[in-house]
Amino acid sequence: MRALLIVVSLASTCCVAQATPQSCVPPVDGVQVAVGSDDSATVSARVKQLFDEDQAAREAFRGRAPTQEELERLIRSDTERRAEVLGYLRAGKLAFYHDFYHAAFIFQHGNCLEHIKLAAELARQAMALADTRSARWIYAAATDRYLVLQGKPQKYGTQFSANPANGPCLYPVDPATKGRGAPGVRGTPASRVAQEGRGQILRVQALATGGVVKLA
Repeated sequence: MRALLIVVSLASTCCVAQATPQSCVPPVDGVQVAVGSDDSATVSARVKQLFDEDQAAREAFRGRAPTQEELERLIRSDTERRAEVLGYLRAGKLAFYHDFYHAAFIFQHGNCLEHIKLAAELARQAMALADTRSARWIYAAATDRYLVLQGKPQKYGTQFSANPANGPCLYPVDPATKGRGAPGVRGTPASRVAQEGRGQILRVQALATGGVVKLA
């Protein structure tokens, strides 16, 4: 199973990413994002647990790149988490704000563009249920990542690359969207969305020299 790899070319102040096409694991064809009728607290608690595991797995790599063995283990566990959450979504078992919010993070760490797009849709549903700063940020981050992985400029300035030699590098931001907030983000410009999410920015881990990295 391969990770979602991005080839990065570094300039003095910017970087560019392009995703290598991958088959979605699990596939998300035909999935509908909607508030389910099953308001089971047990499911909500389980999705929260999966979210916590997702975040803890990445926290373990703070300040360093994962080994190949660690990366392969992370890919396997990410895939398992996505498959379980997708099952709940298809079965109409996601019913609360936090269900969609946590699910958005899990699919933000997907292995294909369709997963990232689904993450944005899940975040949008979370925003519709509770317009919180956290939901706004994950929506902005998922939207930006979806654009960046297609080689397009991001809207909200949430996506950075890490390079051992050059340090953090902000992917290009569309000048037409600078200063604008995400839909429903009243009075929150892109710069503020980025600043609020700076501490949560999804880790970018270098896997090899030559500018090949994995967005964590």
